[in-house]
Amino acid sequence: MEPKTKLMTVFLIGILAANAATAGRYIESVSHEISGDEIEITVVITNPGPDDLCRIILHVKRGSDGEKIRSKLVGSVDAGDAVIGTISSNWDYRWNVHDLAGGYIIELEDYYLGVIEVSDIMEVSYQGKPVSCACSCNGVLIESPVHEDDYGKCPELCSKQCAGFTVCGRAEVDCGPCCSSYCKGAGLPIEGEDACVASCKDACNFNSAIHGLINVIRYVAIAVAAVVLAICGLKFIISQDPESRRQAKRCFPYLIFAIVLIGIAQALIGLFYEVPEGPPAGKMQTTNIYIEMIGEEVVKCWESSTGGPDRVCTKMDVSSWEIYTVTEDDVKNYLDGIGRDDVKDKMNWKIGEGIDKYLPGRVCIKYDTYWDNEVFVLKQNQDVMCIDFSEETKQIGDAVVACWKSNKDKKVDEVCKKIGVSGWAPEVTVAEVNVGNYLVSLGEGDIKDKMNWKIGEGIDNTLGEEVCIKYDTFWDDEVFVMRESNPDCS
Repeated sequence: MEPKTKLMTVFLIGILAANAATAGRYIESVSHEISGDEIEITVVITNPGPDDLCRIILHVKRGSDGEKIRSKLVGSVDAGDAVIGTISSNWDYRWNVHDLAGGYIIELEDYYLGVIEVSDIMEVSYQGKPVSCACSCNGVLIESPVHEDDYGKCPELCSKQCAGFTVCGRAEVDCGPCCSSYCKGAGLPIEGEDACVASCKDACNFNSAIHGLINVIRYVAIAVAAVVLAICGLKFIISQDPESRRQAKRCFPYLIFAIVLIGIAQALIGLFYEVPEGPPAGKMQTTNIYIEMIGEEVVKCWESSTGGPDRVCTKMDVSSWEIYTVTEDDVKNYLDGIGRDDVKDKMNWKIGEGIDKYLPGRVCIKYDTYWDNEVFVLKQNQDVMCIDFSEETKQIGDAVVACWKSNKDKKVDEVCKKIGVSGWAPEVTVAEVNVGNYLVSLGEGDIKDKMNWKIGEGIDNTLGEEVCIKYDTFWDDEVFVMRESNPDCS
């Protein structure tokens, strides 16, 4: 064996050995549950190394050819910790258990390190067969029959069906621009837009031919009626004897026939071809699952908060959304569709735009009572209550709340808790304003006004001692946040 060949062999063996040594290091287990056509895949991820993993992404790939089906951002995983990542096909109608074709692979990717592990093929045993797939056509759910071997073509099949509802061709218009506008505005999956445009052009040309035929029949019938009317009328006027007049009157049945033909021309064609009247009508469906997601959170926020104080109901991460944008009208139409006009009128869309995966930060759903009882939909940086707080801020804030609530009835001075901060990360600083805003976000603004920040600065890991949380009644009932060395912390 040549020296270069030997070196390459040793190198490849080393890579294989390294891969074998690290196999299974991050993916602890993979399991799934099947319900109907839906599948929910659960992956337990461990991080045994000394360093944090940054922005872990799970990829579900088809076991037969490795094609990516779905991805989900799990987030960061601290060293030594374990997290669970779940991917459900009911989040997005564009895939389900049939797309896995009998098995799938989980690929684990780190934002900086790239792919760090790939699982074995997980077999999927499923006996059912799909009978239809669905998509949204102008906000209405339509279904297309499919066979088992073409289920992956759902976007194409549904988009072609949606194209059949186009009214392009009913007037003197260019089919190309008309169909492009129709398909892009129908809310179809991006993968199906080209198929929609192609089918729409065929439908447009056929519509044009049919309406041309209808117009020809109409114009011919009108012309025939006009000629018959002229002949019969003239003959009747110039007739000199009763027999001639009787012959002139016999023309009028032909005139009536022509008029009837005009009236039934479109109906006759309709026996063989259904003339489209435009997109299907109906209430807003939930094919775009994100519309339902926002709408349901608005409803829950309203129902759980009516009559209460300001509070943040939820903060939603939209960075993992796929192709959709959710607008104010989308959500209002959804609320209309589920019979919640009352909540629709109380929703205040302060986000200023549609929501999509490129929105910076998270979407905040907040109950607000400043002007009126409303549910705000806004960006998290638009309201102090919606800001994300560090775990250290929450630690101090939770201790203040607990101290106040446990001692307000006793009215006695008491040290509630001492918090060690030496282990905090170097970049972490907790200031009075941070804790105050956190208390407001909890709906505990009254406790914020009772907090006395006696520490004199922000808290970080250089403090050199513990932070003391104390209930004090000397001047007023207050909760002190101070150094352990403060004489009041005794």
